[in-house]
Amino acid sequence: MLPKKRVLILIKGLGLGGAEKLLSASLPYLNRDEFEYEIAYLLPWKDTLVAEIEQQGIQVICLGAKFAADIRPFWKLMKLIKNREYDIVHTHLPLTGIMGRIAAWRNKVDTIVYTEHGSWNRLHWLTRFVNRMTLGLNDLTIAVSDDVARSMNLKKDNSVQTIVNGVDCQAFKTIPDESVAVRTELEIPEDHFVVGKVANFLPVKNHEMLLRAFAKFQQSVPQSTLVLVGQLRGRDQLLLKLARSLKIDKNIIMTGPRTDALRLMRSFDIFVMSSLSEGLPISLLEAMALSKPVVCTQVGGIPGVVTEGVEGFLVPTDDETAMATRLVDLFQNREQRHQMGQAACLRVNEHFNIADMVHNVEQKYLIHLKKKRAKTMTLKSVSSGKKMAIEPIENKNRKTSIPALFVDLDGTLVTTDIFLESLLLAIKKCPILLLCNLYLLLWDRAALKRLIANKVTPDVSLLPYNKDVISYIHNARANGVQIILATASDQYWAESIASYLNLFDDVLASNGHINLKGAKKLESIEKYCLEYEIPLFSYIGNSK
Repeated sequence: MLPKKRVLILIKGLGLGGAEKLLSASLPYLNRDEFEYEIAYLLPWKDTLVAEIEQQGIQVICLGAKFAADIRPFWKLMKLIKNREYDIVHTHLPLTGIMGRIAAWRNKVDTIVYTEHGSWNRLHWLTRFVNRMTLGLNDLTIAVSDDVARSMNLKKDNSVQTIVNGVDCQAFKTIPDESVAVRTELEIPEDHFVVGKVANFLPVKNHEMLLRAFAKFQQSVPQSTLVLVGQLRGRDQLLLKLARSLKIDKNIIMTGPRTDALRLMRSFDIFVMSSLSEGLPISLLEAMALSKPVVCTQVGGIPGVVTEGVEGFLVPTDDETAMATRLVDLFQNREQRHQMGQAACLRVNEHFNIADMVHNVEQKYLIHLKKKRAKTMTLKSVSSGKKMAIEPIENKNRKTSIPALFVDLDGTLVTTDIFLESLLLAIKKCPILLLCNLYLLLWDRAALKRLIANKVTPDVSLLPYNKDVISYIHNARANGVQIILATASDQYWAESIASYLNLFDDVLASNGHINLKGAKKLESIEKYCLEYEIPLFSYIGNSK
């Protein structure tokens, strides 16, 4: 039985935010036969979901940040990744994304994955800049919606794959309707029409616009209540002041954060979202799965979920009149509310199921692990003295009196320098890469070549090959000479070129520990000839 792939999921906190709830809801659908999961988080005061996760048999590690932007846990993370030897590190959200990908890359983790949950347009310029500079360290970058992917505005070599969020549709079927009990608990009059929103009280969630829209709605429907569920973030007094000025404060309930938000949501007649920016909001998917018609601002990934006039209505972010009008329309048309609610539930079940989301992510894990390990196995095969998977000349025993020709790569077989070509590609892909490893450039060139080779391989079909050298090699092969590629370039690059040309019987190259240049190359060639009893060899290169 093959060992399980070890996965570390890194997130900022385990409170009641959308990304955290998504992580918690995904646990029953993880493939525990194939993967062994652990979760690490930064902020110890955001621990609401810790017990729930641990009950699923998943180890949770708190890295103990002292404040939201504290980067000191980076060193704990480095040690954790080194000691636990993860195969995959999957990070969520910007700060943990930056820390996690650098720590995983420095520890040579096989596969580094990052999921972006929100639009980059809302990020602080410095956060956006550092994310962009380090994003090239990822093996896979996931966006939760096409809109989020577009907001990242990345070039082709840093491409993003969209895997949409999902909710646990099966679990929603078992949630009882406790609308009467909820209304009693919240002291909502029986005859009131309930409009509800579930979102933390952040400026980007635009509660102010919703209050103004609800004030207009109340003019037509005075027997109504607005329920706001979410972490208050110190903004409740500001919003209450606005509600008083609009004379709707007696019809607004702010519950604060609730672990039973779904129970409250089921009691809503309409679900609303007034955000200025969104990725793909989990609370929207939850409301739709509960068969609630929705009225939302037309931002982020929301239009990819809600079809205007089918599951609900979309309105501009600054138009409280349009939102109020749509609320009145739905209040007046009970049948339309029911039809939209049913369409919303069907839409989520068919396209936003968390079981599908988890499966898609795990398949990406396996694909990228397979690519990386296939590359590593090829290297190990060659390094152990086994032949490459290319057609050799006649003799398979290798211990022979046949002479050998060792061919240099950079400046000889190709008229460029593969290391410099790859370095430039790597810097273009991840500009901070060279800065993070300046000491390797100065003191350990072999290690730097290997780090870059793990990320970048030039298109071997487009390299400027020296036709005279290739013709010389063909003539030598025709005369029974063994041909060995001997280069200071990294073995990954050398193997790619050798496989493409199909001219070489073996490869000698830098391996991440030894930079096969100058005297080191000569020493390696001599050892090779001694091992395979090659009495005579020639060397073709551009250096003395």
